[in-house]
Amino acid sequence: MDSNDQNDLKKRLELKRKILQEQKRAKEEEQKKKKEDEEQSQQMKKQEQQSSENIVKKQSDNQSIIDDNLKQQLNEQQKQKEQQIKSEALRKQSEQSNQIMSLQKKENSQSTQNNQKPQKQDDQKVIQITNKQINNQQKTFASDQKGKNKFIEDNNRNQKEELQKKNDEPKPDQIRQDKEQQVQEENKKQLLLINKKTDNEKQIRDQKHIKEQDEKDKQNKQRLESEKIEKDRIDREKKEKERLEKEKQERLLRERQEKEKQLERDKQEKDRQLREKQEKDKQEKMEKLRFEREKQEKLRQEKEKQDKLEREKREKQERLDRQERQERLERQERERQEKYDRERKEKERQERERQEQREKEKQLLNSKRQLERTQVSQKDSDSIQTKKQTQERIEQEFDNSQQQANCNIYEEGEIVCPQRTTIVSNIPLSKNVEQQQPIIENRIRKAGQRHCKIILQDLREKISKYNSKDNKKKQKRLKKYKKAVFKFLQKLPEINDQQENNTQRFLEVFNYFDNII
Repeated sequence: MDSNDQNDLKKRLELKRKILQEQKRAKEEEQKKKKEDEEQSQQMKKQEQQSSENIVKKQSDNQSIIDDNLKQQLNEQQKQKEQQIKSEALRKQSEQSNQIMSLQKKENSQSTQNNQKPQKQDDQKVIQITNKQINNQQKTFASDQKGKNKFIEDNNRNQKEELQKKNDEPKPDQIRQDKEQQVQEENKKQLLLINKKTDNEKQIRDQKHIKEQDEKDKQNKQRLESEKIEKDRIDREKKEKERLEKEKQERLLRERQEKEKQLERDKQEKDRQLREKQEKDKQEKMEKLRFEREKQEKLRQEKEKQDKLEREKREKQERLDRQERQERLERQERERQEKYDRERKEKERQERERQEQREKEKQLLNSKRQLERTQVSQKDSDSIQTKKQTQERIEQEFDNSQQQANCNIYEEGEIVCPQRTTIVSNIPLSKNVEQQQPIIENRIRKAGQRHCKIILQDLREKISKYNSKDNKKKQKRLKKYKKAVFKFLQKLPEINDQQENNTQRFLEVFNYFDNII
């Protein structure tokens, strides 16, 4: 129904637009006619002026005849104009009445079909507006006609006054003028008689013409009415067909709309079911994901707990191992110290024995020397042999002491530095004094041993700390570092009071490896 209302409104607007266009066209035609009338009146004025000038110049007896002819021409022209104006007015009125009747019928049919009060009010407004416009046009037409008639009468009166003024002017030949006046009067009389006859004939002709015109108008009216009735009948049939067609279209449209609505409802129902299914699947998926996350979270927590327990267990084991290692190292250190003390005491005892032996040998040597002085020639060979034997024995004892004092390498990082000793042999006294000097660098070696042990213990702790998948690279690097330090300590030479630069080199290398970590 909304589309039908819109179509009706469009039709009414188009009709209104057409009516306004026709009114504009009629106004334009009237303006054109006014312009043409003005041009004709100007031409008439020019002709009258020319004719008056000719009359004044000629001053002939035919002046009155010309005036009468001019008047007759003017009257005929005025009558023709009036007839044209009347016929045009009648034609316009008939056209406007036909348009109004057609509009009224269309509006009545539309009002009966729609049965809507606002539309009736709009149609009545349109009719009132058109009636007002028609009345205004008629008023303007009547006022224009009156103005034209008045204008023509004023022109005629002015022309007569000018002619009279010209005629009343003083003339040189008064006698000739009198004769001319007499001739003119006679001519006027004759013209009056002729005019009367012509007027009578003209009136008869006009009456006949009016009767014929009335008959034609009646015939035209009858013809127009019959055409109008036929047109109305055709319009009614056409409207009836249109109404039936419209009802059919509306019925089909309603059926189609109902089908579309049903399809739309079915589609919405399917969409709703699909959404519900998707929502349900989504909920199930979310539930599964949540359950999976919870499961993973539990597994992660259990794994973390297990890792924590293992780490604590490993740390505890490492602490125990470290403690055991520390105790073992301390025990080994004590054993080494005790062994060193025993060896030192044994060496001191042996040294004392050797000293006593040397003193005895010295006494024997002194006694032998005394004997040799007395028996040099006899025992020279025997003394040389005994010296060689004693020298060989001293060298053998010195080699044995050096072999016992060599370094012993135990577990990785547990290094026992060599304990340097000197042996007093049966050599000259000055050499024994040099070899028996105390070994001061033993304390330096012990400090180096402790420092190396601390380094290796720290490395072991770091390796155990980084014992995980993410820190395998660090663990490998620390193991390489540990091996490098261990090899470096193995290759480190003995330290004595003349090798302080080696200790400084050791500390620099250690700082280098520490910076790598």
